[in-house]
Amino acid sequence: MAAATAGAVSMLGAGYGSDSAQAAGQQAPPAAAAVVSTVSFNTPNAPSAVQVGIVDFAFSPSTLTVSQGTTVTWTNDGAVLHSVKSDGRGPLHSGPLSPGESYSFRFNSPGTYSYYCCFHSSVMLAKVIVR
Repeated sequence: MAAATAGAVSMLGAGYGSDSAQAAGQQAPPAAAAVVSTVSFNTPNAPSAVQVGIVDFAFSPSTLTVSQGTTVTWTNDGAVLHSVKSDGRGPLHSGPLSPGESYSFRFNSPGTYSYYCCFHSSVMLAKVIVR
């Protein structure tokens, strides 16, 4: 899954947290204290496609900022049915997504698009901000 969907910042890499880092006299950084749930893609070279994971009754990331023209794909990585549905009269409507299934939408207009899972609407709330 793309780094944008991970929803967490990994502190490992470049030898940190490994025996080679300790042998070279490097100190491993402290573990991340919190999960990052907001991801922004609003730079001139922003990706035209972004992934959102649906796992454990949550969208990851729960807040996503993208540039106009970006396609967002939601994938049900959980074990039960989920969906992606806009608040009000918004454009998002995936229908039921079985485990492993995906839904994509291209955001062509700026704005804030709040959405939820039809099956778990009290706990699964998220939004995409398009700039």
